[in-house]
Amino acid sequence: MNTMPTSSEERSALNKVMWFGIIELVGIVAGWVASFYVFSNFFNASLFTSLPSNPTPAQVANAMGFIFQDVIYIIPLAVGIELVGLVVLTLGFRGLAKVDSARFHVSTPFMVVLIVGLLIAASGAIPLLNGIPNIIANAYANCTYPYGSTTCTPSAAFFNQFNSVLAYFGLILLGGLLTLIGYIGGLILGLWRVGSRYNQTTLKIGAIFQIIPLLNIVAPILILLGANEAKNMLGK
Repeated sequence: MNTMPTSSEERSALNKVMWFGIIELVGIVAGWVASFYVFSNFFNASLFTSLPSNPTPAQVANAMGFIFQDVIYIIPLAVGIELVGLVVLTLGFRGLAKVDSARFHVSTPFMVVLIVGLLIAASGAIPLLNGIPNIIANAYANCTYPYGSTTCTPSAAFFNQFNSVLAYFGLILLGGLLTLIGYIGGLILGLWRVGSRYNQTTLKIGAIFQIIPLLNIVAPILILLGANEAKNMLGK
C-alpha cells in the first residue's frame, strides 16, 4: 500500500537531482562566458599602453583595478548559481532519505557543510580581491636613488593592507576546507549512492567526474542522464 507514495517521493527527489545537473551546467556555461570577458579585458591593449615607461605602484593599481572589479562582480553570480544547485540537490537527498535512510541519512549534513564552506570562502574572496589594488598602490612609500640604483621601502599602509589580506586568506582556507569535506562527503558520495540505489553507472561516473578537472565539464550531463534513467525505472 505504500508503493505509490514511495514512488512519488522518489520521483520528486530524482527530479531535483536532474535539476541540479541542469543548474550546474548553466553555471559552467556562465563561468566560461565570464572568464572570456575577464581575460579579454586583461589583454586589452589599453591596459598596457595607458601606463608610462616607469609607472608608479598607484598607476599600476589604477590600470588593473577594473580587472579585479570584474572578478568581484562575477563571484556573487557564480556562487549564487552554485548555491541554488546545491540547495536543490540537498532537498533531493532529503527526499531520498525518506525512502532509503541507510544510504542517504548523512548526505544532508555534509551538504550543509558544503554550503556553509562555500559562503565562508566567498566572504573572504570578495574583500581579498577588493584589497589587492590598494596593496599594489601602497607598495612603496619612500624611494632613494644611491649611486644610480633605486631603493624603495614599503609603506605603513602596505603592511596594514597586507595584514587584512592575510585574514581574508584565512577565511578562504577555512571555507575551502569545509567545502572540500562537504563536497566529498555530501555531493560526490550522495550522487554515487543515488547511482548505486538505481544501478546507474552513468550517475556514478558523473559523481567521480565532479572532482576531476576538465572532466567535471561533462559531469552535469552524466548526472542529468543518469537521474532521468533512474526516474524512468520507477514505473517498471
